[in-house]
Amino acid sequence: MRDDDSPNGASLDERWRQFETLFESKFQKKPTIESAFFVIGLQHGFARQPLDKSDKEKLIAEGFRIAFAKQGYFSRNADGTWREEKPFPTLDGEARDDFFREAILSYFQR
Repeated sequence: MRDDDSPNGASLDERWRQFETLFESKFQKKPTIESAFFVIGLQHGFARQPLDKSDKEKLIAEGFRIAFAKQGYFSRNADGTWREEKPFPTLDGEARDDFFREAILSYFQR
């Protein structure tokens, strides 16, 4: 998947490599899609210490919804729960990963 609409014309792969470099310098490990969604969830104050496996899974799910809310896929209800606004495209493999990476990059560009 190419992202010709990016502000500087860089491809999705180029932008992801830049993100990897920044992420790695901050967290001393290369990001995965899952770890990026986890960090998004953490940034929104949904963490408590220490985190067990269930807490981490909840943070990843929260980060996923937050990242995709920017593209209009989710919105938050008044009670704090999430509502799906439009269906996700049916994607698998590399196309799905690219779709997720684009949402992550879009979130961090804010």
